[in-house]
Parts: sequence; structure tokens; C-alpha cells
Amino acid sequence: MAAGNSTEAYKQPSNDEINYVLLTESENISIPVTDSVRLWAHEKFDPKKKVVVMITGFTTDIDEENTAASELWKAYKSRGDTNFVLIDTARYVDTLYTWSAFNTQKLGEA
Repeated sequence: MAAGNSTEAYKQPSNDEINYVLLTESENISIPVTDSVRLWAHEKFDPKKKVVVMITGFTTDIDEENTAASELWKAYKSRGDTNFVLIDTARYVDTLYTWSAFNTQKLGEA
């Protein structure tokens, strides 16, 4: 049982607001996680290639300069054998650390 004065999440995660982002040479393709089939069927997704999934973390946002994501994407892109997919959870893990931590279980379920 939680204490009566326990902190609650600032914003509860909603699957409708979490996206896959397929990085390609020419564009970043954003598709809701609730519509996974659309990602796998997208013309820019190559089912013959390996898939690398990176989930954005605390204080990361795909709309801003993100050295970790950018550098990993460059490395996998140079290999030429990988679909590189980010799962954009930034709006739920870019707040106070305690609130971000509360959201991790729900984000994992998504």
C-alpha cells in the first residue's frame, strides 16, 4: 500500500502518444506504437535487414540534438544492413526524474 503522501506521475503515458520513428537517409518516419503493422509494412522498412530499437530515455528528445541517438544511427547506417527504429517516449521521461521513473512501467507495457 502506498503512503498517503506519495508522489504520483505528472502525466500518465498514453499509447496513442508514443511513436516508432524509423530513421532513413531522407526522412524520419513516425508511426504510433498502436499501429505496429504499418511500420513493418512501410516501403522504407526492409524486412530483410536486422532491426535495432532504441528507446529515448531521461532528458532525451528526438526533436533536439541527441548525440547518443545520432551517433548510434550513423554507426548502423554505415553498415547498411539495419533498420534503425527509435521509440519516442520523450514527453513522459523529460520531466522531473521521479515522475519519469513512475512512467517506466507503463511505457514498458506499451
